Amino acid sequence: MEPEGWRISGGMIALVDHFFNNLPRDAVRLNHPVCEIQKRETGIRVGVGELEQEKRTWFKARKVILALPPRLAAASILFTPDLSPVLTQAMLKTKTWMAGHAKFFALYPSPHWRQAGLSGQAFSQYGPLGEIHDGSNREPNAPYGLTGFVSVPAAQRREPKALKQAILAQLDLMFGSPAGHPQVFYLKDWAQERFTATEFDQRGPHEHPLFNPPDGKNSIWDNQVLLAGTETDDQLGGYLEGALASAERAVKEGIQCFNRI
Repeated sequence: MEPEGWRISGGMIALVDHFFNNLPRDAVRLNHPVCEIQKRETGIRVGVGELEQEKRTWFKARKVILALPPRLAAASILFTPDLSPVLTQAMLKTKTWMAGHAKFFALYPSPHWRQAGLSGQAFSQYGPLGEIHDGSNREPNAPYGLTGFVSVPAAQRREPKALKQAILAQLDLMFGSPAGHPQVFYLKDWAQERFTATEFDQRGPHEHPLFNPPDGKNSIWDNQVLLAGTETDDQLGGYLEGALASAERAVKEGIQCFNRI
């Protein structure tokens, strides 16, 4: 790869687990979707629950970092007072990279494609898979697998069972019969994930967008709400590096604001 890329031993979940294990046990709340954020004289109120429900759980905060795509924030969170129309439109127009895609992972007891002299990397214009890679871990005796992206548009991915059969048939054709019979098979359609994609993401961009902070803003309400997420980084937006850079920027801005209080 150019520039050189690296993999994390154990996958990205190893990084998540490391951070999680160093946090206070009551600091992380799962299944708590933020539905409303209010600016008050005493700080920020964050409503957790569903917009259509009358009862919500409320949290108070001095600062809030929104580490999610601007488009998803604008489409799923009620801001009070309202954000400006210009900022709202800019957030909705900021494409969420990969939100409309689907990805597969097939696990095998051995890397049979290597034994056949194949790298496991392929690009195809025939069949449902457009891009395939060897996604095996590097540790000895680790699970071996092929992974990649589905090129079928989101609107046509309504029958997962049929799509799985078509994927296995393509793997069989490209890498031999063992590839069509994995021990474990995963298919993830991000376009159907409510916390990843919106209705505007069903047709994904054909080229990597040029990302910038929406309307040139990295924060709102006098830096009380800070915008993070890879789509807010103007250097490596859409990539993991962009997510890390935007998170670092938001945390530094938050700390500076606390030091001035």
